Amino acid sequence: MPKQSKYQFAFKNKNGYYLKILYFDGDGFAIWYKKLAKRTFKFPDLEKYNCSGIEIDDSTLRLVLDGIELINIRKRNRFKSDIVFENIV
Repeated sequence: MPKQSKYQFAFKNKNGYYLKILYFDGDGFAIWYKKLAKRTFKFPDLEKYNCSGIEIDDSTLRLVLDGIELINIRKRNRFKSDIVFENIV
């Protein structure tokens, strides 16, 4: 998995065997490349959207890389506090 940067761009081939991730590593662009020996990478289906690509978060990308199919997975809403706690001792 590439070093975390603010934006990563993932590209897969038509059959889903190859995946390239383009990212900025601090002093230039780098490409992370993976070819699967068996199976394919399963990304969300683009036919549901009116665009040629979608934005996914890091946790969704991690699921794709780990081989988990996203078809029956849904993210549950979590509580997020607006209060910032600083060094409570």
